Amino acid sequence: VSTREIAEQSGIKQASLYYHFSNKEHIYRAVVARAGALMDALLFEAFSQPGTPHEKVRRLFHTAILLISTHQSAARIIDRELMEHGEGDGTDFAAEISRRPHQALAAVLRELSPDCPADSYAFFFFCVAYGARKHHAVQLQLRGLEDLRDQERLCDALTDWALLTVTAPHPPPDGGY
Repeated sequence: VSTREIAEQSGIKQASLYYHFSNKEHIYRAVVARAGALMDALLFEAFSQPGTPHEKVRRLFHTAILLISTHQSAARIIDRELMEHGEGDGTDFAAEISRRPHQALAAVLRELSPDCPADSYAFFFFCVAYGARKHHAVQLQLRGLEDLRDQERLCDALTDWALLTVTAPHPPPDGGY
């Protein structure tokens, strides 16, 4: 895609585009940052609403799964960025776009079980939510429609599993019992 095409699709002159962005890489970085900010805001909002820890954890999974259907372009950009950069930069990118929701989830997990490794579990649950979202996207493409009952059952199952994991006995920090 050329900058001329980007300008045309945006309804602005190419000179205006270059006034704000020096090249296509800067345009792409701005698009990625905006998609990341959207994801951060939506996930953080899920935790900002009042509710029990159970309700908040369920909203994490529900929001992550809904991202694919309500914000398809942003979800594809996030996916591309995560997959393209691999473990190093991709992990850093994932941490950056989910910092606030991660901290909020860790606080909820500590509320449920003060001795659980909340930061590790929060990171793991975000990975699971991402995987569930990708699984849901594949199902949507295969079926061509969205079955809300399946989505709700998936959210319920993930929430039950996550809460069971957090409230189960945890090994002491040295790794032994």
